Amino acid sequence: MHGLPQAGIIANKLLSKRFAKHGYFKLPHTPGLWRHIAHLVWFTLIVDVFGIKYIGEENAEHLLKALSSKYTIKTYWTASLYCGINLTWKYDEKYIDIAMPNYVLK
Repeated sequence: MHGLPQAGIIANKLLSKRFAKHGYFKLPHTPGLWRHIAHLVWFTLIVDVFGIKYIGEENAEHLLKALSSKYTIKTYWTASLYCGINLTWKYDEKYIDIAMPNYVLK
């Protein structure tokens, strides 16, 4: 229930229960980071935005299938924006440029 002080913890417990059925769990020493017991997929969740790291598209598809079983989802495979941060992937050069244009105007 939106606005209820306990809403965050209630939603988190429900999400944990639903993800556990698909083999996902929270990593104990990194708050907000999840992974699968066997598939090569990790993700972070901030409010309603997932950042997903995967090795092999089939592993990402496993997570998307688990999510879409209970939620309406949209996917952005380019991953050029995450939580207000612009991401420019430089795979060949093995780094990523991050930027927040207009965050600080002066």
